[in-house]
Amino acid sequence: PGYPHMLPSAWYSGFLDYELNGTKIHTHYVYVEAETAEDPSDVPLIYWSNGGPGASSLFGLLTELGPLMLSDLSLKTKSYKETGIPTPLYNPDSWTQLGSVLIFDAPAPV
Repeated sequence: PGYPHMLPSAWYSGFLDYELNGTKIHTHYVYVEAETAEDPSDVPLIYWSNGGPGASSLFGLLTELGPLMLSDLSLKTKSYKETGIPTPLYNPDSWTQLGSVLIFDAPAPV
């Protein structure tokens, strides 16, 4: 919500279920295809995890390296003033300019 344009590339989100040391783990991931590639399978895959207990990788995706960012400017838009929802802003320096990005929260659960 709040981004007034087509997404720069396809985004996918879901959960991975696995077992670690006898404990069932349910962790979130996001995959963002490269913006510049006609064939996303033909570009590098960049893996990112903020790591550390309590540090969701969504933080890095939405404030540092993703194609859409949230910042202080997200709170100064007309859309934010009308809805109270921060406005995602396009990041021209996104890592998706270089390849597709896969993030997931580790260690899970975060």
